[in-house]
This record gives sequence, C-alpha cells and structure tokens, in this order.
Amino acid sequence: MHAFTLLAPATLVLASQSVDFSSPKTISSLRTRLGNLDYHLGASVAAELEKTRFNASSSSCLTTCTVLALLLKNQVVHQGSSAFADENNYWSDQQKETTPACRINPSSTEDVAATLLVAEFLNCQFAVKSGGHAAFKGASNIQAGITIDLKYLNQFEIVLASGRILNVDEQSHPDLYFALRGGGNNFGIVTRFDFETFPQGNLWGGMNSYPLTANASIYNAFNNFANDATSDPDAALIVAVAYALGSYFCATDIEYAKPVVNPPIFHEFTAIPTLTSTMRITNLTDLTLELNASNPSGFRETYTTATFRNSPELQIKITELFVHEIETIKDAAGLLPALVMQPITEPMISHFSKRGGNALGIAESDGPLILLNIAIMWSSVVDDERVIAASKRITDGAIALAKSMGLDHRFIYQNYASLDQDVFAGYGEANKQRLIETSKKYDPDQVFQRLQPGYFKLNGKNGRSIS
Repeated sequence: MHAFTLLAPATLVLASQSVDFSSPKTISSLRTRLGNLDYHLGASVAAELEKTRFNASSSSCLTTCTVLALLLKNQVVHQGSSAFADENNYWSDQQKETTPACRINPSSTEDVAATLLVAEFLNCQFAVKSGGHAAFKGASNIQAGITIDLKYLNQFEIVLASGRILNVDEQSHPDLYFALRGGGNNFGIVTRFDFETFPQGNLWGGMNSYPLTANASIYNAFNNFANDATSDPDAALIVAVAYALGSYFCATDIEYAKPVVNPPIFHEFTAIPTLTSTMRITNLTDLTLELNASNPSGFRETYTTATFRNSPELQIKITELFVHEIETIKDAAGLLPALVMQPITEPMISHFSKRGGNALGIAESDGPLILLNIAIMWSSVVDDERVIAASKRITDGAIALAKSMGLDHRFIYQNYASLDQDVFAGYGEANKQRLIETSKKYDPDQVFQRLQPGYFKLNGKNGRSIS
C-alpha cells in the first residue's frame, strides 16, 4: 500500500537577490554568473562552449558533461564507468531503462546553480532525482540528457533557472512559496527544507488483511472514520483491495499517534475478523519500514489516481470494477495490483490554508474526500500495454461511476497521477493561472518547461522532450 503525504508547511530558504530572473544569453554573462558562484570558466573552454551552443546536435549534452566535470570536481559520473551503473537506482524498472549522458551529484546549492547555468546555456535537457520513487519513465531520469541527483544535499534552498539562489517563505516571496506547495518541478530545484518539528513518541499501528468479502464492512468503517476524524486527529488510515497468489483480499494500514491500543475511532475496524495482523505499540521508524516493504523496487509500475466524495456504495462499485478488470490481466508475469483508498479528512484540509496556503485547490467544505490510487506492479515489458490499459479503464470507470452518483471531485494528486492526467487543471483554473504567472516571473525563459520535460508541466507537455 502507498502512503498519502500532503505538502507540509515548510519554509523554503533562499537568499534574496536581484529581481532579474532571466538566464544568461552570452558567454560573458555566463562566465560572470559562474564567477559569482566561485566557479571559473577558462577562455579555451568558453570558446568551445560558444561553438557548441549553436550546434543543434545531441553533442550539447556531452559538452555539458565535459564542462561540468571541469567545474565540479569528482561530481560528474560518465557513461561506461562502474559508478554510472551503480547509481542507476530507481524504484520502477521503467525509470532504470533510461540512460542519461551523465549523472551530476552536486554537493552544494551552488553546484546545482552552476549545473543549471551550463545546461541552459547549451540547451541540454535535464532531469532531477531526489528519492527516485516515481512510477513512469522520465519522471526523474532522462534519455541522453543530464540527470541531477540530489542525494548528497540535505538543504532547502531553491535554485532558479537563472542560477540565482533564494530563501523563500510566506513573507519573502509569498507567490513562489505558494507555488512550490503543489506546483511540482516547474519553478526551480529545491535543495533545502526547513520544517516545523515536534517530538513523536511510540505509536499504535500495523497492517491487517481480511477476506475480500469483508469489503462492505471495511468501507462502512472507512466512511465513519472519515466523518469522525474531527473528533480524533491522531488517527491515520489506508485501505486497499489487492490480488496476490491467485486470490483477492482486503487490507488496512492503521496508525495512531499515541501508544494507545485500539482507540475508539478504530473500533469498527478492530471488530472485523482478520486473516493476519501486525498491530502493536512501536515507533514511527518501524511502521515506516513495514509500509515500505509492501512497495518493493525492481518491478514495472503504473499509477493512476482520482478523488471522490465519501461513499461506501461508490467504494463497493469501484471494487467490483477493479476485480473485473484485473481478471483480464491476472496472467501477466509478476502481477501485483492494488486498489488503494485513503481519506482526506477535514483536519488534514484545515492545514492547507496555513502558512501562506497551497495550490491544491481543496477547501474544508469539500471534505471528507476519498483519494483513490490504482497501483499495479508487474515483471515483463511484454505486458506493459495491456496492464496500463487496464489501469486506465479502472480509473476512467471509477470516475464515471462517481459522476453518475454526483460524487466526483476535480483534485488529482500529483504523486499518484499518470502522465496523461491533467494535475494542474485539478487545482482549479484560478490556481493554475496563478502557478503559470509565477512560473513566468521566476523563470521568464521557461527553462523548466523546455529543458526539464519529465513529470507534470504547466504547459501541459507532461514527460515530452522538446523537438
């Protein structure tokens, strides 16, 4: 099953500088910008850059790799090296199949800024990898471009396309702060987060499995849990229907933020007989590792998503649709499909408007909502087309059912969306336009639309390379 994480009220930290956010257009301005970051471009290298810049061939990214290897000592990993193969570490097999011209492992925010300046100057496409946990090809890796891996950075600053580094919070840059809380990779590369923290002691939680016939009882309990969440915001829940080893079953992932066994808000769930259960008092690390083990890497992956008003009747109909479609592909090698549902409760939504708000476009009056994730793993590339088609039929059918019952909602959760879904339209037209305007202000040359094609783009060209 898959954890739903809303954007936390973080503070983006970046040093306020010039209001000119444009990228360097001449070799002289590039050398000046790099020099301001304490990177120095020799005259012979600069001359080679000038020649390559106007060469439309794919060699521009190879030149980018070469120049960055001079500027960033021991931080560029080239194709053919043993380290290059070792660093091809992604959750989904589709991402692993993509081969960049080189990988960049920056160790500072300034390294990221220098990388962006050179890549933009040479018109070299790039991808940015953080955890590498996206399902589809090209989300955080890129064919023949450069992949910037942030694994050595634990900061939270944002590097703009111009190479400028900003501290961002709701006072210093409220428009950019709002946009970064939901706007994806359309504005810059974030290298540092400042979070509000609190002490977390032991919790009560674990995972449970049930026969498929328990689904109606589970969905009634889900409905009551979501409606009662305001009475106890310490509770969290994921429910799923999955297929494995030739049979369907239901599952729940339950957490309670205090070391209290079986608090009242979960009584309906604990009254349902289980097939297996790991419920216990433990710590957050232990529960996180358990959840992570249910999402193994090394498979082909597809995600799709939708959002609905709360309704057990709708959940039952979607489950019937899921089972019907999985029956058509259950002979696919290594198939592990899951229908995952999580409540977006009113206490969750109440945090969305704090600290400058976010771009998601969900109001408290919308809640509670059901967040749907169709998550399918399989082993062989020969099954790609039919598995992805079945996933789409489930999602499209679920949306049609919700609309027929007056229970549909426009929100599309970016972390679970497939490339053909319009994430930003799901935020509402006003928020989408606000994101576009912010993008044009802080990235006037639209570098993150043109040269970083992976993931969800404000221009609608999700995952598409420029021609």
